[in-house]
Amino acid sequence: LHYHTFATTATPHLGVAKNTFVPLPRFAEHVIGRTLLSTGKDLFRLDHYSDGSSKRGNANDLIYQMSTDYETFLKPLSLFQKRVAYINAFRTDFQVPTATAAFLSRESAYPHYIQTIPTHSAMEGGKEDERIEQNAKGQNHPFLVAVATTKTNHAILSSKTNEDEKSHTHHMSTKLDSLGWDKVFVDVREYIPMPSIARPSFSFGKKKISSRQKWEEFIDSISPSDTVDTSADGSVRGDTTTVEEKVVTSKDLEKYMTGSDRISIPVGHQVMVANSKNEKYKKFTENGKPVMNHLAHELVMGLLSK
Repeated sequence: LHYHTFATTATPHLGVAKNTFVPLPRFAEHVIGRTLLSTGKDLFRLDHYSDGSSKRGNANDLIYQMSTDYETFLKPLSLFQKRVAYINAFRTDFQVPTATAAFLSRESAYPHYIQTIPTHSAMEGGKEDERIEQNAKGQNHPFLVAVATTKTNHAILSSKTNEDEKSHTHHMSTKLDSLGWDKVFVDVREYIPMPSIARPSFSFGKKKISSRQKWEEFIDSISPSDTVDTSADGSVRGDTTTVEEKVVTSKDLEKYMTGSDRISIPVGHQVMVANSKNEKYKKFTENGKPVMNHLAHELVMGLLSK
């Protein structure tokens, strides 16, 4: 057996303490967490006070340990050739908001590499320098916002955990990022079979743009850090597809992926994973099948390419 791909879909890697869909005071998190028994206690990290200090040390905080303990948790994960996380962007996931699913921190500058493919007009020096966000193989999918790749940093990964770390979220985020991941951000707002409304704007005189357009404009404003030619299977060789690599940070992604210009019913969690536990659910979430088909395709192609 070989450890090939470790994949997560809408998973609360950082827990949900301070990462709920609607911000909650810490006392409310305690009430809800205790109502949900041991699972709620772990997800809301009830062994920690609101200032980040612990009652009986970090050993009782399972989520923290899973994110920072190298020997027990991170080392086994590092044995996989590839780690992939699928994340709902733009406030569609009530259970697992974007920041915890992508283990983002507004304090972290850990580099994330975004691959973009210039359109013909851009490559030929056209007036419109448009970019199409695509995966590493150049396949264009309407739901795909970006694939952000972090590179393995063994020094950070195996470094001793600082028990006095003031910002546990930042520390957890950095440790997980240092494993090396492909973070796949998806936008399922158009796939939710319920109406949404535009969020009120108070910027008079300014043209309103969508959350996705803001992200695309931000990416366009960044100069490429590298340009490579890739073949259809993603390997680097010959004169094939030109791919530009741009670098953003964890806090950049936290800024652009966690907001939304629209108010949607936040059922993206069920839709993204195409939950089909019964016929009613299957009908409700069927529009999310392309996302899971994309994940399945990537898993199979990854195995066949080895």
